[in-house]
Amino acid sequence: MTDRKDRKDFTIDFTHYKTDAEHLEYRLGDDFFRTIEGSQILGGDVRLALTITPLPDHLYDLEFAYDGVVTVPCDRCLAPLELEMGVDELMSVKIGDSLDDENDEFITLPAQEPVYDFTWIFYELLALHLPLQHAHEDPKDCDQEMLKYLVDTIPEEQPEQSPSLAEGKDELFRKLREAVENKEQNNQ
Repeated sequence: MTDRKDRKDFTIDFTHYKTDAEHLEYRLGDDFFRTIEGSQILGGDVRLALTITPLPDHLYDLEFAYDGVVTVPCDRCLAPLELEMGVDELMSVKIGDSLDDENDEFITLPAQEPVYDFTWIFYELLALHLPLQHAHEDPKDCDQEMLKYLVDTIPEEQPEQSPSLAEGKDELFRKLREAVENKEQNNQ
């Protein structure tokens, strides 16, 4: 068993067939997330424990265990929002004739050069577990200036919509307006 702590290089070499499980640890911090173009994750501090288990016929099972916190923009106010992440994922790598990394369940690496940069996979497996909506649970935790702007810019007359959709929006903005007004009253 080989243990390596807090690696900064996300390339894994499968050149020499392993017979024992290998344990690697990575720290995915703000710098890591900044290198991902178009990342919806602004930053974070996530520990990734990766276990590579060799199987017969030059196959490997990879177990990814993420634990930590990521920062994303709040969908409501755009302020930073921290989300705790605990994610476990599995993937397989096999050594074959040519590179095939389009499959969601396994990656085939060419036998002539079985080396692969897992940067994107490390990011993608974590990002896939983000909730669809990321917003502060309580609107009072949101950026109050942004909420005030949203409340102040709601048009008085809205175009015709289906009643249930319009009522839902009206209710949401009524709650936002109340939260901002309550916050202002409490601060006075």
